[in-house]
Amino acid sequence: SSDRLLDALPPDEAKKDVLRTLQVLADTTGTRPVGWVSPELHPGDGTLAVLAEEGMMWNGDFPNDDLPYSIRVNGKPLVIIPYTKESDDYAIYQDGGQLPSVWTRCFTDGLDVLHEEGVTHPKMLNASIHAHIMGRSVGTKAIAEAIRYAKSMPKVWMTTRTDIAKWWLDKKYT
Repeated sequence: SSDRLLDALPPDEAKKDVLRTLQVLADTTGTRPVGWVSPELHPGDGTLAVLAEEGMMWNGDFPNDDLPYSIRVNGKPLVIIPYTKESDDYAIYQDGGQLPSVWTRCFTDGLDVLHEEGVTHPKMLNASIHAHIMGRSVGTKAIAEAIRYAKSMPKVWMTTRTDIAKWWLDKKYT
């Protein structure tokens, strides 16, 4: 519910939620997370400070750019990997009421443009797929078609936000 979004909580309670979530993820997977996306992209005022304090490498809460960028929070580096919504199943299918094939079309059209523009400098397409939305039979064909299309194009790197953040830091884009 919206009363549990980080920006609706007092800062100390939001911090406890972040720390508890990081611990549950580490305990469950055996690997401590290195990045964070807040519920419904609603970080609290102190979320970035908590993430920096906890040694997170990246944050994905902000739909404010097309490419990653680096910031410093209390002297510690944090890569911001924007959460763009042109291929977001929640916006297109769940809220927008469009068919999963519309998500695929948004993905492939966006990839076409970014692939052409990427000849001269890096580009990034954020493809958001939520297990409870497109992770069902209705989304299987749409996702498979998008992956097949991306694999057919030269120099397309399908990866994770963590690998993007590592690449960004290796290129010294800080």
